[in-house]
Amino acid sequence: MKKTNLILLMLLFGFSVIAQETLTFRFANPMFITPTEFQFDIEIKASTAGTHQRDIQVYFDYNKSAFGENINTNNKIKLTKLDLLKGEIDGNAKYNIVKTKDINSSRLAFFTEFNPEITSPVLEQYNEVPVEFAGFMRVQIQVKDNKQFAGIKFYEDLMNGGQYYIGDDSKPQSYTEKCLYENDLLKESLDPSGKE
Repeated sequence: MKKTNLILLMLLFGFSVIAQETLTFRFANPMFITPTEFQFDIEIKASTAGTHQRDIQVYFDYNKSAFGENINTNNKIKLTKLDLLKGEIDGNAKYNIVKTKDINSSRLAFFTEFNPEITSPVLEQYNEVPVEFAGFMRVQIQVKDNKQFAGIKFYEDLMNGGQYYIGDDSKPQSYTEKCLYENDLLKESLDPSGKE
């Protein structure tokens, strides 16, 4: 009997470790929208169905030889919310971009959160992060020198631990597992010739 109970406990513990929720980030659809403006999307997927998004923090490095320094301070970047940040409740946007800032001369951060003006939200009002990649944010950056590589990469150390979802008790909870990162744009050429 004790042996059976021990095996059951081990199975339950093992399942709980496997079932920890996490997010995977990736860059998608890199392209030029003008000869001097580079665009890409940030997409996200959840490891577990039924994950409802609360607050997301994104940090990425870029090649300052390609884009210049301090792209936020110098108004060289534009952010556009994609599907995972869209929607309204009683005329209020569900999600806001609450801050965009230069962390250093070649690292940008932006933060999104569920709109605090929406009082007493229920779980179903938060957008669900699907288990297949979905659009989160579109980023457009002015190019300073198109003979350079983009050098764009998530800064994982700051992103891990900064992502929140809504639990069944409708309270924000931090993802317990590190985020996963599927790709980067380090070697993406910024020469628009020959690109659609």
